[in-house]
Amino acid sequence: MTTPGHKRAQEILASAETELTAAFHRAEASFKHMGDRGGARESAVRSFLSDQLPTRFAISSGEVMDAAGNNSGQTDVVIYDSLNTRPLYVTDGVALLPAETLLATVEIKSTISKTEIEKAVGGMNRLRTLRPWDAPWSAARRDGHPADDGLPRIFTTVFAFATDLAKSNWPTNEMLRLRECCAAAGLPTAYFDRLIVLDRGVLLPSTGTVYAPTNEKGALGSWFFQLVSFLSREAARREQFPWDRYRLDERDSWLRVAEKIDDAPVATRATESDRLKARKDRNEIAFREN
Repeated sequence: MTTPGHKRAQEILASAETELTAAFHRAEASFKHMGDRGGARESAVRSFLSDQLPTRFAISSGEVMDAAGNNSGQTDVVIYDSLNTRPLYVTDGVALLPAETLLATVEIKSTISKTEIEKAVGGMNRLRTLRPWDAPWSAARRDGHPADDGLPRIFTTVFAFATDLAKSNWPTNEMLRLRECCAAAGLPTAYFDRLIVLDRGVLLPSTGTVYAPTNEKGALGSWFFQLVSFLSREAARREQFPWDRYRLDERDSWLRVAEKIDDAPVATRATESDRLKARKDRNEIAFREN
């Protein structure tokens, strides 16, 4: 059943979808260089996410590394929980994230093609080499399996403004192409969470399903709510960030230059008598002040 709140949310996201489409065309009209066009479109997507996601979740571009030094390479959008973690380093809006902080990635493409899918799949394979907490990333749980195994998961998306495939039978052809690229690169489709093509729909590669709105609006809203739902659940499941894994090895640098002194007074909890005395003292102070 569609509620007034649901309808209003869809209207807001449909408006944002229109703005993103306009940004796509503005970049095409304004810039001759393909890199400049791509940069403008990436900026538009990051701005949308920054405006719409809860403030708990931070948006940046950057790289991800684990404690062993494995690196993901450049990623268009990385999303992390800014309340409990932070990047190791940030400069000019580009972040270096520890693997344990990463919640989601988005690769942004002006037009999705076989070549662009292959590039994105290569990036996902590099992400999968990382070992947060010395363990591999988990895939999406299926068939009602609980997410209580302690394994972290990330939500990976390829976000495209358009596709080079014709509209006729697009969902099937896009799905086949995407799966072929995953198979050729040895990436399980379970690790490729979503492909969104802004004017076509949203594909779920591992389940073989697609959301294809008939009015060419709604793909953004569908994908966004799936993303924010995942972020909220995954952030609540994550273990405390292991800061010690990334600290410098200081064991050979600490020297004892004096005897240890244990002169701290012993702390004890207040007794009932202590509490009564403190209450009496407060009452006497309040009486004198009045």
